[in-house]
Amino acid sequence: STPLEQASPRRTNLVVILLESIGRRYLDDPADPMPWLRALRDRPGAVELHQHYATWSLTTKALFSVLCGEMPWPTYRSISFVNPAIPCVSLSEALGKAGWHTAFITPSDLDYDRKMRFLRHRGFDTVWDSKNIPGHEGAWRGAWGLEDRIAVDAILKYAAERKAAEPQRPFFVLFEQLAGHHPFIATEAQEKDPSPDRIGNYFRSLRTAGDATRATVEGLEALGLLRDTLIVVVADHGEGHGR
Repeated sequence: STPLEQASPRRTNLVVILLESIGRRYLDDPADPMPWLRALRDRPGAVELHQHYATWSLTTKALFSVLCGEMPWPTYRSISFVNPAIPCVSLSEALGKAGWHTAFITPSDLDYDRKMRFLRHRGFDTVWDSKNIPGHEGAWRGAWGLEDRIAVDAILKYAAERKAAEPQRPFFVLFEQLAGHHPFIATEAQEKDPSPDRIGNYFRSLRTAGDATRATVEGLEALGLLRDTLIVVVADHGEGHGR
């Protein structure tokens, strides 16, 4: 049996941390690029699922599957182009109708691949990306958006405000990270002093992703919310290095 089988159902907060372009194998890589994530899965009460598979190596398609539980449109074009308002029982809509306050928070630009066209039909109460997320003014901007620490700060701000405004109402946050995305330059410090090779930069971006996950969990704990929050960590797809 697992802790999930023994748990008593109750209305908890839900935070889904969607890692960007991180293959499962890297949790056990000898270089140990994500030590805190490895420690997280070894915590009492944690459950590691082994039968998770990415549906497509494209973030927009993977996001559709994560939210709607369905296979993506079977061509390279994403549903955000073909039919962004496609009916589905998305996780955000289902939780919203059941009373949860829902938020999608990312440091990336949701205009890319027209993701915003899809998300605006999923019932989120709050959607923050690189253009409107708190703290975006003057923040370092990489190839695809801001660094993940901006999103971590925004999530903790959101959680604190929800706790103060409606302490009895649970919330759902989908945190779509950016650090693992090519060209694997995840912070301003890394941009100024990059590794000499692709894999070196990728591993540094994985450490950034792990640090952002840790800061999110520890921040929720500092707010007194961790006991009433289910944390789910999953990747959208692997890294595409051909390894």
